[in-house]
Amino acid sequence: MPATTLPGDVKAHLAVPPVGDGPWPGVVVLHESFGLNDDIRQQADRLAAAGYLALAPDLYSAGGAWRCIRATFRALTAGHGKAFDDIEAARTWLAAREDCTGRVGVIGFSWAAASPC
Repeated sequence: MPATTLPGDVKAHLAVPPVGDGPWPGVVVLHESFGLNDDIRQQADRLAAAGYLALAPDLYSAGGAWRCIRATFRALTAGHGKAFDDIEAARTWLAAREDCTGRVGVIGFSWAAASPC
C-alpha cells in the first residue's frame, strides 16, 4: 500500500487485510528508535494478513530521530506533547475509516512499547 499522510503532516504506512471488504479492527503500530523502516512496515503487513487494519505512523516525520527522541523524553515527563498528539491522530484517523470497526489497539516495539514515540 502506498504511503499515507495523516493530520499534522505525519507520514504513515497503511496495511489493509488482503481478503474481504471489512470492516476490520485496527491497530496502530509504533516503531522503535530506528524509525519507520522496512521491518516495521513488514510487522504492519503481518498484522494486516492476520485480519487487522494496521497503521504505522512515522513519528519522526517532523524532524528526524534525534529531535524526536529529545522531544519524546520531554513529553513523557510532562505527560503530553507532539508524540502523544501524533499517536492520537493516527488512532482517530484509523478508527474513522469506513473499513475499520472503530476498535483500535496500539502496539509498540522496543522503546516505543514504553514511550509514545
